[in-house]
Amino acid sequence: MDKSYSDNISEVIRNFLIKNKWKYVFDQATGIYGFDVFLADADKTIRYMVDVRRNTYTVIANFSFKDNENYCSDNRLSEFANLVNEDLSTGNFYINHKNKEICYKLTHDLRKVSLEVDDVEQKIYYAAAKLQHYSTGFEAVLNGAEPTGSLAECRQKLVNRVFNNIIRKKE
Repeated sequence: MDKSYSDNISEVIRNFLIKNKWKYVFDQATGIYGFDVFLADADKTIRYMVDVRRNTYTVIANFSFKDNENYCSDNRLSEFANLVNEDLSTGNFYINHKNKEICYKLTHDLRKVSLEVDDVEQKIYYAAAKLQHYSTGFEAVLNGAEPTGSLAECRQKLVNRVFNNIIRKKE
């Protein structure tokens, strides 16, 4: 039976994980990597799955909200994810209600580009940055806030961060 994933893509991802000294598991039958990263700012552990295929790899980063006693199974959480997705130019959020996880998914198509370790690093950190940025909004909605107001707060935090980190440095 032919493998359904690229050894070359898999090797680049493995090199990234080794370079960063991250512990990981790899399923040779499916071409899927799994590893965890702790985000101190968000006080969350992100679980990663990187699904390697022949011409693509998909990064799925998620964190659990199982411990949130205010978990709402209504549509507000999904509404917030949909509002956020309208803002995103790359990737998308989805809610796994069964496992109580918020997930961010990003696929990198390699049919027309070559792959370097830096590309993998960028995609993995980008997923973490998106989860970190929007996690406060997801948490607010989990605790009863309205999705549109939570998104406005996330947008304002981004504006403030850009202003404080980029514009102020030039002054």
